[in-house]
Amino acid sequence: MLDELKKASSKHVIRISLLLGGVILVGLLVLSTSIIKLIKGPVDLDSLSKDELKGAYVEAEIDLIFGNFATLSEKKSGITKITNEYYIIPVGDYAMIGLDVNSSYFAEAGRIMNSESLTTKPMHIKGTIKNMDKKLTGYYDDWFGAALADLDYEEATVIKESALKYVLVADKVGLFNELVIYIGLVICLIILVILIIILVRYFTGLNLRNIKDFLKKNEATDQLSKVESDYYNAVQIEGDRFGKLYTFYINGTTPFIIRNKDIIWAYLKRTTQKTYGIKTNVIYELVINTRSKKTHSIHMKTEDSVTAALEQYSLHNPHIILGYNSDLKKTYNRNFNEFLNMSQRQENEHITNDFISS
Repeated sequence: MLDELKKASSKHVIRISLLLGGVILVGLLVLSTSIIKLIKGPVDLDSLSKDELKGAYVEAEIDLIFGNFATLSEKKSGITKITNEYYIIPVGDYAMIGLDVNSSYFAEAGRIMNSESLTTKPMHIKGTIKNMDKKLTGYYDDWFGAALADLDYEEATVIKESALKYVLVADKVGLFNELVIYIGLVICLIILVILIIILVRYFTGLNLRNIKDFLKKNEATDQLSKVESDYYNAVQIEGDRFGKLYTFYINGTTPFIIRNKDIIWAYLKRTTQKTYGIKTNVIYELVINTRSKKTHSIHMKTEDSVTAALEQYSLHNPHIILGYNSDLKKTYNRNFNEFLNMSQRQENEHITNDFISS
């Protein structure tokens, strides 16, 4: 029995391990470019040539801002809030590009843009340079069109040619903000630790501890031969086994055993999942409550599977109250002794009916 339970558990271990390993792999692949840039560190913006700007992770001391060419805002609960400002900054002595900053930089950027001093305290920026999108480019060109309106054609042309269609996005490392990268790495690390724990528990046999502890603790009343006999004769439903005396199920990667005489209430639980108000999935669970007020939830693929399990309890365990309603829930929570009495009365009625019918 233990070997079979371990074998059944191994299927769950393999499935969960592949899932967790896949999540880690995908996460690292998505973050890989940003991680490499973060490890290498930013390069000085003014040290780059025109051809090296696109995609570069840079840092700069910004002490000159020519102007503000665009603003991004969002409206929540009727209140409009500015989230990003777009400025124009020099790159070395050969070009200009856009600068995209969030609200934490607004005060500093405004101070520098409006300063008339040649020794203005600079603003330190780290971020990634990317192409301007079409909409932002339109605002960029409009700003230069207005700013250069009074210049002659040749001067305006020279300045426009130095206005590169790039934007330095503050705090971005590649595709992601630096904070997002660290959060992603922490999540991957947590998932890796969980994966290692699952594998260690499986290969050391620790995931069978609940079964072994149950057999050891109750060896006087639940002999191994008795448990094994019920296990092999139990009805198998979606990999779990429902015997006359015991219920065997796997939660995650860990097998559990419940003595059926300890169960007093079992019912079907449906949980409907919705996305934007649209039904996307239904989760089915067999909920089992014991005399010690412990709750076990066994996830099943279909409602029919849960119904089949409840039918097994109905056939062999008449003391188990089946089904759910608010009155049963209220009695279970507020008057547990009465719930136990209901279970006893139900069993007694079944015994009496069996006696009369025979």
